[in-house]
Amino acid sequence: MNLEKLVVDFSFIDDPRLRAIVVEYHRESLAAYESGLYAAALFLSGSVLEGTLAWAIVKAPAGPFVSEAEGDPSTWGLAKLIDQGVKRGLIGKTAKDASWAVKDFRNFIHPGHAVDQGSSRPDAALSLGALTAVAEIVRSLSGRILSVPHHALEQIVAAHEAGHEVEPD
Repeated sequence: MNLEKLVVDFSFIDDPRLRAIVVEYHRESLAAYESGLYAAALFLSGSVLEGTLAWAIVKAPAGPFVSEAEGDPSTWGLAKLIDQGVKRGLIGKTAKDASWAVKDFRNFIHPGHAVDQGSSRPDAALSLGALTAVAEIVRSLSGRILSVPHHALEQIVAAHEAGHEVEPD
């Protein structure tokens, strides 16, 4: 199967160390799928989303305003990252639904779930679904981040510093 359409551009991530890790995990998830290592592809897809969403929450227009009580987004689980990504307008409905699918797929491979729920091992369809979801989410996220003009970022920061709530469009 040609996975070329599932290769995505992470150049919008401005932290070179994080970008290198996310690119590596994404490349490995594609290689795992091609090798029939479906659980590995699912797991790595979730990791790609965690890294990308955590970065976006900190760096995007509504992102720097994470309260100390919320903690460091790099320590949040995928569920909280998805919720916060939606709340901050970083991902749309399709990307949100795809994100939850990846989270659920990743939970599917947890050995305890497999034993308790009698679920079968991950297969090509689940793995391909996760890879497709990652491609959609990253494209959506990068488009939203890159489409915000610089002057709009300055207005958002100024509003926050003045103590006003910032609502994403």
